[in-house]
Amino acid sequence: MRLTGALLCVVALLLPVLCPASASHIRDAGPPSTVLSPRHSRVNWIFWYDDIENGEGEWTHRDLTADVEPRFHIDSYYAHPSGSYSYWCGTLDPSFAGGDGYGNAWDQRLEVPPIHLGGSPVEEMSWGELKARFRPDSDTTPGRNQRNPALPVLTFAFRHDSELEYDFTWVQAESTGAWVNLNSGYSGSSGGWQDCGDSGFSLSGFGDPVRVRFRFISDGAWSDEDGLYVSDGGAFQVDDIRVFDFATGDVYFYDDCEDGVGLCEPTVPRRRETGGTLSTAVVRPTRIRTRGGAGMMRTRASCRRGSTTSCLRRSS
Repeated sequence: MRLTGALLCVVALLLPVLCPASASHIRDAGPPSTVLSPRHSRVNWIFWYDDIENGEGEWTHRDLTADVEPRFHIDSYYAHPSGSYSYWCGTLDPSFAGGDGYGNAWDQRLEVPPIHLGGSPVEEMSWGELKARFRPDSDTTPGRNQRNPALPVLTFAFRHDSELEYDFTWVQAESTGAWVNLNSGYSGSSGGWQDCGDSGFSLSGFGDPVRVRFRFISDGAWSDEDGLYVSDGGAFQVDDIRVFDFATGDVYFYDDCEDGVGLCEPTVPRRRETGGTLSTAVVRPTRIRTRGGAGMMRTRASCRRGSTTSCLRRSS
């Protein structure tokens, strides 16, 4: 009897070791972790919040339409090898990283004059006649003739260097009062001068006269201006702009801006395009800690046409 009692005592002592409690009954006695893991958490963690109730606080802002100046211009800097001059959307500025390049929150355009497809090919004109035809006050407005409809194609030589996937150069054509993108946006580095060749971009269906422009847009940070992205002569350069008839080879527009004279017009956004004001506001970087380690997040709000959008970007 005593032996049986002793065995029961031993079994009672060993039972918690041999048969541990289920995981659902285990409790962590240690202190809670201070590392946030939003990915695996069911809690909506708030890293930073500002309801602007106590004034502007850490925000800085400026009106982007107040002192906008055209940045597209004719320059010999990094010009196309075929000549001495090219159109350049950029600037030489000693305050920029590297002393050249582009800035934050740029919206720059280079507009090709309206091209009439029914007139005489420009290859049959002198340089003086060509300038007279495309100057703004020209009273020459040739209409389409009765021959077969033109198959206009836009070609040009180009070079670009801007922050990849954030700053873009668009090739656009006007259609019924709206600008349509012809390309997917030039971004990053082109690796030097490139040429569209004869393939180019079709302008069929865009009316007569046809209107074309190049538009560069950068966001509020990461450019030569703040030194967070250092370009090689960015943002965008273009030369040998040509519109020709793919069927006949007739050239209806050509501009190589040689001798420092060009036919295209640099422009910037008008207030009516931005609903009166285009502005940006930036708050100082905020440090947060996640399971992957510490990081910096910057919030930027851009206001256009009365709507507000925000973006978060991890610092380099």
